[in-house]
Amino acid sequence: MLIAFSVLCAILGFVFLDVHRDEAMIGEHAYWFSKTFSVKSTLARGLNQEWEQHLWHYHKLLVYSGAIVTSVFGFHLHALRLVPLMVYLAFAFFFIRYLMWKYTVQTKWIVSALVLLFFNFQFYTSGLVYRPEILITLFGFLSFLQLEKFRKDKSSITLGLVSMFVALAALSHLNGLAFGVAGLVYVLSVSNWRKGVQFTLVAILFFIPYFWDLWSIENLQAWMHTIAEDPNLAHQNNILLQLVTRIAEEHMRWFRNPQMAWFFLAFFLSIIASGKAFWKKNSALVGYTFTLLIMVAILSYSKSTKYTIVYYPYMVLLIIAAAKNELSKDKRRKIRKLYLTVYLAINIGYAYFSFSRSSFDVLEQNKQIEALVKRENAQLILADESFIFSSIGKYKLHMPYVYSLLYDKLEKDNELNSFLNFAAINHDDLVLIDKHRTGKNFYKKLHLEELKPLQTIGEYQWLGVQNDVHVFKHISQEANER
Repeated sequence: MLIAFSVLCAILGFVFLDVHRDEAMIGEHAYWFSKTFSVKSTLARGLNQEWEQHLWHYHKLLVYSGAIVTSVFGFHLHALRLVPLMVYLAFAFFFIRYLMWKYTVQTKWIVSALVLLFFNFQFYTSGLVYRPEILITLFGFLSFLQLEKFRKDKSSITLGLVSMFVALAALSHLNGLAFGVAGLVYVLSVSNWRKGVQFTLVAILFFIPYFWDLWSIENLQAWMHTIAEDPNLAHQNNILLQLVTRIAEEHMRWFRNPQMAWFFLAFFLSIIASGKAFWKKNSALVGYTFTLLIMVAILSYSKSTKYTIVYYPYMVLLIIAAAKNELSKDKRRKIRKLYLTVYLAINIGYAYFSFSRSSFDVLEQNKQIEALVKRENAQLILADESFIFSSIGKYKLHMPYVYSLLYDKLEKDNELNSFLNFAAINHDDLVLIDKHRTGKNFYKKLHLEELKPLQTIGEYQWLGVQNDVHVFKHISQEANER
């Protein structure tokens, strides 16, 4: 019944979950790779980083798998979502098999672990959104399974498999390097330094394909320049201070909302309350998990909750191990039921609100926007990135997110004037501001409710609201003067 309910949730999420910004951004990378075997981004127009011609830094394995799906099914949101869904199901298979081996006939602990992981809203959505975290999680967990095997057999072949899966995690997203460091800590805790060196060298060899398109000095320099000039990483001059700050502020990610806080509270309380016997028995797993927590803090440029899912499986394993060993039977049963009841209620609540606006709403609205664009004979458009699923190959779209990256921290007398000036600098024919998909704070700053019919602002004229989208059309200089 639990599995049937999980499958139903996965189907509903796959179909109805709202479009994530990164699905449009990474999806565009996959589209261009399927066409030209290289990656670029028209959505990033305005960043002045030559991303329109070539993007050197991207999530390699995710983009390649998305390109394959795009080549077969065309460029569609739900086609791209097949990639994380298949990976999610593969991970579920290996995780459930591991639990059945570890707990054999102890069904209640298997069920508890499955509820903790697969009914965690953050983890659940990672298998439905076209982003790299679930790929990292799968390859990371496969490396962990081989580490568990290596602890017993000390085989070089097993260690080579660990290295391979660690490299695949890093090829999915550079945050996957966290599994390389955690794997090294694990190897050193159960073996010797020679095995640690062997693990590291083989992992590097498997990671070399990352640089297949950076074969020249010029390309490598362009890749390094792309990373150095990334707006997300800007203004980080003191690297050491930045690393210390990231670790010190990691709690901001763990306790960002009730759903996260309830999960992390259980984890830390389980670890703190456990006795010496637990620590001794699970020392390798504890060290591995905390290394992942620290490395994700170091490697992640923001405190977004999406980066946490890569270490959720190991947190769940430790929570279950602590609960199983440290609580009396009566206490155990009551606490387990109470915790899981509240946990399910919180996560189901989050799921309900997330489905309040579905992907079908957005894709249907995109069709109406496309009709508007055709009517206005526009080619260059500033609009929500989700419009890429209707516009790619037809129009040149770039996203308001570029504006926020460049201008958010600057003082502005009038936000709407500044935004439309940004559009004018990039020669946009149309500016479309979606009432539902624009950030609430930014939308409020625009004061769109004060606009008058056909009002002219800078080089744009307000044409009104169509399907909850404010439409601004670029007007010629002569018309503006008249």
